[in-house]
Amino acid sequence: MSEPNENAIPQGPGSRAEQADLSGMDRADATAYVGSYITSLHQLKRQRAEAEETVALWKKRAQLAYDRQDRDLAATALAEWKQAEATLQQLQGEEADLAETVALMKHNLERLKRTPEMTVDAAALAEQLQNVVGDTKTGEAIRNLNVDSELEQLKRKLQEEGE
Repeated sequence: MSEPNENAIPQGPGSRAEQADLSGMDRADATAYVGSYITSLHQLKRQRAEAEETVALWKKRAQLAYDRQDRDLAATALAEWKQAEATLQQLQGEEADLAETVALMKHNLERLKRTPEMTVDAAALAEQLQNVVGDTKTGEAIRNLNVDSELEQLKRKLQEEGE
């Protein structure tokens, strides 16, 4: 049997709710994140199944050694059986915790998929703002034209008055 993989669960923030929080992720990243947890859950289920087989094996060996009245062999088999059961209990606890986290993540992912995705096209937004506000150089040119035109009108008026 393989030992429990302490790194089977992707490392994330502490609490289950924090691990299942998908806010700030786009749909693709959230789907990949949840997928990594689902993969870890499947690995943990395989490890648990292996641990169950190991427990059954050592239980059978302990029983055979007891039936043969081989105390040393029975003691060794019993110690292995207890170790295998401890490993199995640990894996069962990890699996239950991870299964709850995955269920919460799937719920959050479905909610994220139902939420409209807001995207911003920076270039289009800049162009719209430019159209609304106007080009500052164009605005200056228009003001200069207005000033020039007013100066021309004033010059004509002065010339007419001076004549």
